[in-house]
Amino acid sequence: MRVCHVISGLSRLGLGPTSVVLGLAGAMARLGHATRVACVHKPDTVDLPRGGNLEVLATPGRFPRFLSRSPALRDLLAADGEADLFHGHGVWQLPVHYMAAAARAGGRPYVITPHGMLEPWALRRSAWKKAVVRCLFAGRDLAGADCLHAMAQAEVSSFRDYGLANPVAVVPNGMELDAFDRSYEAAVELADGVPQAAGRRVALFLGRIHPKKGLPHLLEAWRGVHREFADWVLVIAGPDEGGHRTEVERRAAELEVGDSVVFPGPLYGADKFAALAAAELFVLPSFSEGFSMAVLEAMAARLPVLITPGCNFPEAAQAGAAKVVEADAGPVEGGLRELMSLTDAERREMGARGRRLIEERYTWDVVVGQMLEVYEWLLGRGGRPPFVVTE
Repeated sequence: MRVCHVISGLSRLGLGPTSVVLGLAGAMARLGHATRVACVHKPDTVDLPRGGNLEVLATPGRFPRFLSRSPALRDLLAADGEADLFHGHGVWQLPVHYMAAAARAGGRPYVITPHGMLEPWALRRSAWKKAVVRCLFAGRDLAGADCLHAMAQAEVSSFRDYGLANPVAVVPNGMELDAFDRSYEAAVELADGVPQAAGRRVALFLGRIHPKKGLPHLLEAWRGVHREFADWVLVIAGPDEGGHRTEVERRAAELEVGDSVVFPGPLYGADKFAALAAAELFVLPSFSEGFSMAVLEAMAARLPVLITPGCNFPEAAQAGAAKVVEADAGPVEGGLRELMSLTDAERREMGARGRRLIEERYTWDVVVGQMLEVYEWLLGRGGRPPFVVTE
C-alpha cells in the first residue's frame, strides 16, 4: 500500500512525535510499502532520511507560524492522488487539517494520532486557544477520522471524554534497539559536556524542559535525598521550551541543590546514547504524556525507571521494570529513595526486565505489523483487529 504520514514538523524539540513518525514510516518502507512523510520545514528540523520506499518532504512555512501554516504543504497533499490512506500526527496545527481535507476530498480514509494532546493536563494548557482551533477545524477533523490511534489504553478514555466516538486503535510506540546495544557496550561516562557527572552515580531526566514534565517537584524530591545519597548527581538534559529552563534552574538554586543538579542542555545522537549508557536510573515525573519515547529508550538502555501515572505505562511496573508514583514531590522522593537504595545488582536486574519487555512488545518490527493491520482494515482488505476498540 501507499501511506502518507503528515506532521507539523520533524523537530528536535518534539523528539517523541518525530521518532514515532520516522520510526513507523521507516519500518513500513523496509517492508516494501511506498511511504511518504510530509511536514513543514522549521529551523530545528532533524536531518531528513532518504532512500528506498521512504520519501520525506519538508515544505516552507508561512505566517502564522505557530499554526505551522504552509500553503505548499496544503497543495502537495491536495494533489496526492496516489496515497491509499493518510495518517496525521498531532491536533492543533494546520498540517493535519490539510491532510484531513485532502482525504475527504479524495474519498480516502485517514487516521489521527493525537500524541497525548487530548490528555486532560494538556487540554488545560492554553485552553482558550485550543477551544478556538477546535471550532475552526480540529473538532471536525478529529470527529471525521476513520480511526484514532492511542498509544496506551488510558488515552482511549481521554478521547471519549473529549466527545469522540471514533474507533480507536491501541498501538504502542516502537523503537530500534541497535544504537542502544552499541552505546551500552561502549560508553562508560557521560558526554564530555557534563564533567560534573564524572565519578558519580547518575539519575537522568532526558526530555523537553517543559512544565508538563514535572521538574519543579522533581527538584523538591531531590532536595530530600541528595545529601543522603551524596555520590549521586541529577542530570536534567533536554531542550528548553518557552523559557521553562530558567524557572527550573531558579528553583534548584532556591532549594540549594545546585551542586548536585546539572543542566547540560539538549543531548542528541551519540551524546544521548552515552548519557543513557552511563546513567543508573531514569526519572520522568510527568503530569501528562501520550506514550513516552524517552521511557522506552531508557528501558532499551537497561535502566530502571521512575515514572508517574501520567506516563501511561503501567506495563513497565507490571514487568518489574519501573516504579510508578504520583506526580508530586513526596511520592517522587519516596520513589527515588527506593531505587537509589537498591544494590547495583538489583538495579541491573530491574533494567534487564525492562529491556526484555521492549524486545518482546515495543520494537518497530512488532508495532508496524499492528498498524498495518489497522490500515488493511480501513482499506477493506481485512477484518477489524482485536486491539481496535469501538466503545
